[in-house]
Amino acid sequence: MNENIEILQRQFDVYCTKVLKYASISYYHANRRRMEHEMSFSSLLEKDLAEVSTTDEYPSMVYHFQVREWLVEVQSEPLGHAIERLTPYRRESILLYFFLGFKNKEIAALHNCNAGKISYHKMRAVRQIQKELEVCRHE
Repeated sequence: MNENIEILQRQFDVYCTKVLKYASISYYHANRRRMEHEMSFSSLLEKDLAEVSTTDEYPSMVYHFQVREWLVEVQSEPLGHAIERLTPYRRESILLYFFLGFKNKEIAALHNCNAGKISYHKMRAVRQIQKELEVCRHE
């Protein structure tokens, strides 16, 4: 009787060993198959990452500015707030130059003034925006 129990224990040990061995082999093969089809995000190119990623956009984060017949969208809340606080003349100059790609001469033609005046107001507006962004950064 004692020998039968000992034989049963050995058989059970052999059975458990085989089950664990084949389970680990199965796990290894499944991992290898998955790794052939998966790629880490860090190894993706920028264009490939753009295809598989998404960005949440909330209406409170987007500022819309009407500049003559164009609508300019600013997606940075601190920058949008800083631009909003500019005088209308400086705001229009900044938006035309930086967001719509106008040159100083083209902006001057729209405002019926010289390019030097546009350059001066643009520089002053950039400084004001920088100061406001510094304040936001420290808050």
